[in-house]
Amino acid sequence: MKSVTLFILLPFASALWRVKPRITRPSPPRNVTVVPVSTSELGVSWTEPLYDGGSPVISYLVEWDDDKFFSSGVASPSSPYENNKHSEVVQANGTNASFLITGLDAVPYWVRVSAIADGQSPAISSEPPFQVPSGTLPGFLTNVAVSLASDSETADRLKISWSAPKFDVNGFSALPVGCGGESPHSTPASIESFRVRWSDSPAMKASKQYDIPAIVGDGMPLLCCPSDSSVGTCSFELGAEVQTLSVTNEDSTVAVGNSLFDSGAVRLMYLGGQSKSIRVKPPQHDGVTTIQIDPSADLPVASPIAVGDVIKIADNSYVISNVDAWPHAVELEGGFASSSSPLDRCRQVSADNLRDYLLEGFDDSPFGESLAVSREIVTRFVGELGETRVVGFLYHVTFLGQGFSSALGGGVDEFLILSSGPGDCSPFLSDGFDVSSHVNVTFSTNVDAGSVVPGQRYYVEMAAVNAHGVGPYVHAKPRSQIAATLPGLPQNCAVYATPSSSSSLVVEWRGVWPDHGATPSLYRVEAYDADSGSPTPVVTYNVSEIDETSQYSAKIDGLVPGGRYRLVIVPANAYGERSPSWFSSFDPSSVFNKEDFPHSQNFLERACNAVPKCSSESSGCIETDMEEFVITARSPPPPPLVQCGTFPEVSSRNRFAKDSVLVTFESSGLNSGSPTDKFLVEWSTLPSFLSEKDGEVTKWSSEVVASYSDDTGLNAVAELLLDSLTMGTQYFVRVSAHNTAGFGAPTQGTPVKPMTKPDPPFEPVLSNFGAPPYFSIASRVR
Repeated sequence: MKSVTLFILLPFASALWRVKPRITRPSPPRNVTVVPVSTSELGVSWTEPLYDGGSPVISYLVEWDDDKFFSSGVASPSSPYENNKHSEVVQANGTNASFLITGLDAVPYWVRVSAIADGQSPAISSEPPFQVPSGTLPGFLTNVAVSLASDSETADRLKISWSAPKFDVNGFSALPVGCGGESPHSTPASIESFRVRWSDSPAMKASKQYDIPAIVGDGMPLLCCPSDSSVGTCSFELGAEVQTLSVTNEDSTVAVGNSLFDSGAVRLMYLGGQSKSIRVKPPQHDGVTTIQIDPSADLPVASPIAVGDVIKIADNSYVISNVDAWPHAVELEGGFASSSSPLDRCRQVSADNLRDYLLEGFDDSPFGESLAVSREIVTRFVGELGETRVVGFLYHVTFLGQGFSSALGGGVDEFLILSSGPGDCSPFLSDGFDVSSHVNVTFSTNVDAGSVVPGQRYYVEMAAVNAHGVGPYVHAKPRSQIAATLPGLPQNCAVYATPSSSSSLVVEWRGVWPDHGATPSLYRVEAYDADSGSPTPVVTYNVSEIDETSQYSAKIDGLVPGGRYRLVIVPANAYGERSPSWFSSFDPSSVFNKEDFPHSQNFLERACNAVPKCSSESSGCIETDMEEFVITARSPPPPPLVQCGTFPEVSSRNRFAKDSVLVTFESSGLNSGSPTDKFLVEWSTLPSFLSEKDGEVTKWSSEVVASYSDDTGLNAVAELLLDSLTMGTQYFVRVSAHNTAGFGAPTQGTPVKPMTKPDPPFEPVLSNFGAPPYFSIASRVR
């Protein structure tokens, strides 16, 4: 210790003294506490002394004993600060310190701590003065986060991720050896599950919860070891359906560590909204074995249902016995499937085997079907014996595939237990004895598909659970998340040729379904050249005025008349463009009722192909490439050029027949995108072209096939002799041209009167025929 010079100022004098401070013992540590960490550990913590006695504190002596007088050990001269049996010197490090006492028995221990500098402080006892090693609650989970369900891209799920606690609730290390924990290190009470709670209220009112088992596969611990990364090492899709198969024998005498069953098997089946379905007329009374199929269903000619298949009607399941009357009816075996002998084999189950076995019963949905299965051992403590017995297994089945998304409009049904134990399946044997009569096999639902609603904002928190209870809850980051993903498909997409322009097309569609929790922000219409095969659209058109309750319409201009196009409507929302990527995995072979999925190409492209249709304004429209989603840009032809006159009768003395009129016509020569293939000639005694008046027919019509004067198809010509007319009666004639877009507008009605004498010229035209004085006079004959 260095000397210190002091300068002292007195009222009438001053003096200097050189003094050397006296070194004393430090004061005792403060806030000494002891807490249980595990059944063989205690944790001690304290803060530095208030006074160090003039010399820095270099270490602390921690002493513990199952004797409150600390008489179990004696300090030696060589180790004056150590109790040989129950003590440890802890190096000072900062203002707070702690020490984990390990290797203890389940008896009370007294703990005291003293500070060591140049001297040793008095020992201070802990508060409370003694503690019994016992289990404690798990600590705070780390890296808890909630996000969109990025793995499945489903709108009715959220992805929750987390890592295990690094410390228990008292701040002592809780890492097991499997996560890099200290060794030797007594493993704290293991985490049995991770409890997740979610609610649409920030106060967590009316919250739902699920305990995610801390196991994977056949009982392997799910450690979720924390890492230096901010990303959780474990994850779960919140909102996915979870069902549990329970196989238990409450009378078991099998000790922990031994196998519960020597053998035993179950037969299971799934029949739900993801299975292939047909519409049937349910039987009116019991005992009916013939099921009539709805005749309106669009079903294949050959039966996709085979003898031995199981069919579920309402809540009852039956076995198919005959399909000869397909598609009108099927025959059923008597009784329910659960009491008969379906073809599915029994299965002795481990977690992997059960998953594979259950998946064999799927492959019916056009979307992905995947499951995760874990097996948990069920034990029971027999108090009177003081022993723990293995009494069963819980198989937790999580429905992960997109085919199980409630956003598609269907839920997930529980598995059917068709049989177990003796009879159809091998008996359950334990230690060589048949215990089948004591085995109970059930399915239960832990989390319903649909427990997360698309578009709803959710608040999520998690806590670890062990044998001693539930640890502290940790809010997920961000604090809340809306359940949503990319949009579904636009509905009822159609494209029409517009009567007003041969270089335009009109596209119509309804809003997306499902909306996947987010209203679309944009629709983009893309027009592709169907013949070039180019992946780049030739024209795009954005629709940003969104109203999902109304029909959308867009006019696509700038197309080439006669060009063949494919129109695609691409949806977009806040999460991106097009539908989720799993739409492109759509399997059309899994659908035999095409009414449910009429256009599988839309799923494959994650957008809606517009189906070519004829506008209600178009008469006689023809679309031939509907299956290919290809339409020709065109419009109905404009009115043709028409000439009418009485017909020259060569064989008669009179030049014209008294009851005939010759009508000649040709296309206008304008390119409407499709050649004129025929004409419609109409004649009437009324200028209004009414079909009848006073009960008498007043209008007649006839179609005439066009012929062409050249190879372009633009100059279509034809003629029609109107006969059986009444001489002297005035008729009105009009003609309209037709192509694949329909009939165009007709010409104005031209008046004409059959007679035997020529009429004077109608609209004479005088034109220069050549050099003067030659002229020609052209006219249209009345």
